[in-house]
Amino acid sequence: MRRLVLVLCVVAIGFAATRTAAFPSTIGIYFNLEGYDCDAAIAPQTVFHLYVIAQPGADLPQGIQGAEFRVDGFDLTWVIFVTPNPFASAAIGDPVHQGSNIAFYSCQARDEFGGVLLYTIRVIALQPIAPTVFTVMVHSTPSSPNFQCPLLVNCSAPVFSKYCANGTTACINRAQTCCISAIETSSWGQVKSLYGAAGR
Repeated sequence: MRRLVLVLCVVAIGFAATRTAAFPSTIGIYFNLEGYDCDAAIAPQTVFHLYVIAQPGADLPQGIQGAEFRVDGFDLTWVIFVTPNPFASAAIGDPVHQGSNIAFYSCQARDEFGGVLLYTIRVIALQPIAPTVFTVMVHSTPSSPNFQCPLLVNCSAPVFSKYCANGTTACINRAQTCCISAIETSSWGQVKSLYGAAGR
């Protein structure tokens, strides 16, 4: 019995280490700039804001110079204003529809909260809001077939390597358990088949 417990512990540690190495970074969606509030109660005819924030992990110690992703879950009847980080050099596409690519002139280090603001999304919902889940996902037409995932770009000019990031969820009016990684509802085998390892 003790041997079985030991084996299970070793397997669990190996799983955690592999997962940490494979998904060192996050692109999350939050209701505050500090990047922790992802559960809100919103009344109709209320203006609210969402912030898409990249949180570079151990594989991106210097920060990031770009990102590619989309955010699923927006109601098409809402009035939505999307504003990229004012320090961005280019912002192509729309994160709330097909997806977006955003780039910066220089490396963006993590702020005091550990993140890099990518977009601010201002929303006006005139009708009652049903329970809603927002999920950061792969771009509808990813730039590389090897990266079927939300991705971040490092600061290694002129190569600018790409890294898969873990997308997170946020919810309105208690749609489900909030503040979780989008991949946590999938098995590890499914995740490995969908997400590439970090690299160019």
